[in-house]
This record gives sequence, structure tokens and C-alpha cells, in this order.
Amino acid sequence: MSKYDWAKKIDLARFSPRERMMLLITAVAVAIFLLAYIYLPAHRQVLALVQEHKQLNREVMGLEQQLDEARKITKRMKIFKHTESSESETLLIAYRQSLSVILEELNRLAKATGVDFLSVKPDEIEEQGGLAAQPILIDLRSSFKGMGKYVQMLENLPRMVKIQNLKIEADPDDAASLLIQLYLTVYLEKN
Repeated sequence: MSKYDWAKKIDLARFSPRERMMLLITAVAVAIFLLAYIYLPAHRQVLALVQEHKQLNREVMGLEQQLDEARKITKRMKIFKHTESSESETLLIAYRQSLSVILEELNRLAKATGVDFLSVKPDEIEEQGGLAAQPILIDLRSSFKGMGKYVQMLENLPRMVKIQNLKIEADPDDAASLLIQLYLTVYLEKN
């Protein structure tokens, strides 16, 4: 006797047409319930996890590039430290980057922390000693927690970034968001 013999013994002919209709409606309702409340939410969650995985892979690749650049800078700073006696000049060493790469890096950090860029306005480059100072005015929208993470990531960049001004206002359109105006200066090595 196999385990499927019970299915062969079910005789639908013994049920009345009304009972057969009720069985069919019940089976359809159970199928719709399973589809709507079990399969579709799980499917949406899988798609969200796949998307998050792709985004995290992009972030890891960006961080690996940033780590390689930081290692190069560390080597240059060690060489510079041994050749120069002034420690204050050693702290101000930055590396060559164009404005587009800097903006791309700031945008990447914003995406990683859930901060939305509204506008970016770079000012003219100023020369300060052996460095070029690139002031940038950025308008952002974020939660308070996301903004804290973004500022912390700015502090951990391998280049010198000085936050000149930070203005925070409540977003009139969204009670959970803040409008942030961030004025910062990124220091670059002059070409």
C-alpha cells in the first residue's frame, strides 16, 4: 500500500454539486491566501535582498579602491615624514583628485547612508600653502541618524575634509526628514 492510496479512494461523485462547488471555492481561496500572504511577500523580500546585495557589492568595490588609495597615501606620508621634519605639513598631505571624483565619492557615501543629494555647488579653488582647497556647498535631505552616519564617513575619508558650516532644518514636506545645507572644503594636492 503506497502513501498516495488515500487520494485514489476519494470519490467526488458522492458529493452533491453544492459540496463540490464549496470544495472548489475553498481550494481556490486557500491557493489565493498562500499566494498573497506567503509567496508574494517572500518573493518581494528576496528581490529586495538581491538588490541590497548588488548595492553592497558596489560599495565594497568602492571601499576597496578607497583602501588602495589610502595605502598609497600612507606610504607617501611615511616617505615624506622621513624626508621632512615638519609634522604639521605631514598632516596636510592630500592626494590628487579631480572635482568629479570627489563629487562621486561624496555621492557614494550619501547613497551608503541613505542621504539624498538635492544640489551641489562647488566654489572656486583656493590655494593654501602647498594644497588646493575646493569649497563645496551641498544641499541634502536625510533622517537625523543618516546625517550623523554621513558626517562620520566624511571624517574617515583618506583626504582632508573640513566642514565649514552645517545648517539643519525640518523638511516641511516630510516630518521624518531634515533639509541639510553642508558647506565643506576638500583639500587636494596641487597638480
